[in-house]
Amino acid sequence: DISDLRIKADKIFQEMDANCPLYARPKKRSFNISGHQTSITLEDEYWHLLSEICDMLGMSKTSFIKNIDERRDGNLSSAVRIAILRIICG
Repeated sequence: DISDLRIKADKIFQEMDANCPLYARPKKRSFNISGHQTSITLEDEYWHLLSEICDMLGMSKTSFIKNIDERRDGNLSSAVRIAILRIICG
């Protein structure tokens, strides 16, 4: 509901300061997918969520990323972010 969304957004805006910036420098990590080396760049929050999702699913990050790589139509890093959001948000 929209009021819940506003409450969450207000909380994030109030917490933004030097100790809790809304920007995170992306980090690149490499994976071997189907015999070729590829890398994706994600912010720490996404790397953390990816680890939690993979742990819950009982699969490796490489397997998760391979599944996305086989189905994507564009940038792999972006596709991983969208997949994470869809899993979390439903």
